Amino acid sequence: MARDVKCVASVRRFVRDLIPGQAASEIAELLVSELVTNALVHTSTETIRITATREDRFLTVEVHDSSDAVPRIAAVASTATAGRGLAIVQSLAHAWGWRPTPDGKAVWFRLSA
Repeated sequence: MARDVKCVASVRRFVRDLIPGQAASEIAELLVSELVTNALVHTSTETIRITATREDRFLTVEVHDSSDAVPRIAAVASTATAGRGLAIVQSLAHAWGWRPTPDGKAVWFRLSA
């Protein structure tokens, strides 16, 4: 997926189609949009790749970018209008994390779906 803020809506639709009609789909849409937005805002990567897998009752979504920067939950003021993306992922996902890849990193979350 090319680097463009319009891609966030496409990614949300992609994830929504994986678990249609389930409450988890709204959470998955929110979390993937947070991770894609982070990749767009905090890296200079030209291409973002999304992968999704379902195993048993879990959906795992990964957002791949070409940056090797370690994702960190930011400490933000209560009046801040940005900077809470990973905190949202941490609070709503069953699990989340990141892993290095040959081309950068993948930031992932897992939901019960």
